[in-house]
Amino acid sequence: MLEKYSHIIWDWNGTILNDLELFVEITNQQLSEAKLPILTLEEYRESFSHPVDEFYQRLGFDLTRQPFGGIGADFSRRYADLRHGVGIQADAKQVLDEVLSRGKTQSVLSAHEQGMLDYMIRHHGLADHFSEVCGLSDFQASSKIQLGLNWLAARSHKRESLVIIGDTDHDYEVAKALGIDCILVSHGLQSHVRLKRLGVSVIEGLGELL
Repeated sequence: MLEKYSHIIWDWNGTILNDLELFVEITNQQLSEAKLPILTLEEYRESFSHPVDEFYQRLGFDLTRQPFGGIGADFSRRYADLRHGVGIQADAKQVLDEVLSRGKTQSVLSAHEQGMLDYMIRHHGLADHFSEVCGLSDFQASSKIQLGLNWLAARSHKRESLVIIGDTDHDYEVAKALGIDCILVSHGLQSHVRLKRLGVSVIEGLGELL
């Protein structure tokens, strides 16, 4: 599936890092403390979306009384405490190794905060696989479209040589804004059914890329 591309742009959370269950666990902690209904894993995958503040609003949080800035920072603190308990997705290391062996380059484009993103990539021994790692400057998990546009504008890549691989409809939105191809994997934060509705290639696991 990757033959025609010279550079692969990866999403991180849910795509390479297998942290779906941690996302659900922390979100349910916050819901429980706010006396709101908690989510099953499948309910989470059917409802999660960007921008994340709107997702929390749909879950029942009153963001006029409790601004999302505080909720996002709280989520990140809890995530930092528990992050060492998660691993990378099955076949992720094999795929990243194989992409490099084929002479292609790779980068990460993520809505994760930059410092935490850098730390987790180093923690899993993957820093040498990526030419660049691009995250956000805060913990709000907002849109990464502008981040992607800035990245593309500063480089000489031809659009037809690029592909984004992610696990949410937001990755599709980013690819569309950049005018490049998109492949989505359904082992992450959104369900296979939701992703198939977008009309792009959807795989169930990273091994299918090879």
